[in-house]
Amino acid sequence: MVVEYLHPAAEPFGPTKDILTTDIEGRLRQAGIRVFSHAEAISSVMFLPRFYVFVGTVPGNRPLTNLYILGLRAELHQRLLSPITKQMVSSITWQNEGTGYAGGDHLSEDVRRSVAVFTDAFVIDFLAANPPKPR
Repeated sequence: MVVEYLHPAAEPFGPTKDILTTDIEGRLRQAGIRVFSHAEAISSVMFLPRFYVFVGTVPGNRPLTNLYILGLRAELHQRLLSPITKQMVSSITWQNEGTGYAGGDHLSEDVRRSVAVFTDAFVIDFLAANPPKPR
């Protein structure tokens, strides 16, 4: 899993990359979706599926200095066999993106809530395409 969180001006108000990573991993694991460790991902000769989350924040200008514009994108990257070239290629097989805004006083909660909504949307779609096997 990869989480990118941008803009240093938002750091004092927003959640850290580690908090977002923990939130996302918890939601995926709770749904029964395997999360590969960093060590597994870098040691594997195979390209493992990767859930990628990008949170971009841009601070507002006067008079909106306490306002942040948010951009959020979540993607699932997987390795697929190209039907044309018969080669393995890295592909985005699921994507969701959106924009919004938040006040600096609520930036952490708003970013975490937005990331949770995107992660939950992924979980719903993933489980619809990959239903759990009955025990």
